[in-house]
Amino acid sequence: MTRGMHTVTIVVVALCMVSCGGRSPVPRSLVPPDVDRDGIPDDHDQCPLSGEERWTGPSEPDGCPENDPDGDAVTGATDECPGDAEDLDLFADGDGCPDPDNDGDAVPDVHDQCPDEPEDLDGVEDVDGCPDAEDGAKRVSGG
Repeated sequence: MTRGMHTVTIVVVALCMVSCGGRSPVPRSLVPPDVDRDGIPDDHDQCPLSGEERWTGPSEPDGCPENDPDGDAVTGATDECPGDAEDLDLFADGDGCPDPDNDGDAVPDVHDQCPDEPEDLDGVEDVDGCPDAEDGAKRVSGG
């Protein structure tokens, strides 16, 4: 979708609404969903939960506010990683940065069987991300 076509669509719909007495000539069931009501349908919106601000400059309308380029809903100076989206895993979610290894044990969370408990690196199954009990038995995370 280009900016020009988007503008033409808005003008055509507005003219139709004026001539139809304020009612849209298109049935609501045929209009694509736009949860954030920024005029960009959700299936084309890179940030469907946060509305596009006024377009400034040469950028195409992507559905993201200008102060939230990664679309993670952490905006402005609060976003310490404006180019990388927060991973929203209930671990340090307010900084705007992804946290690929929450417990810091060098086992990425996607492979870590205990992502909130660090591996104890004692030579016993050190690649699963879970600490071992003192007797060598493996602990199992509840999460």
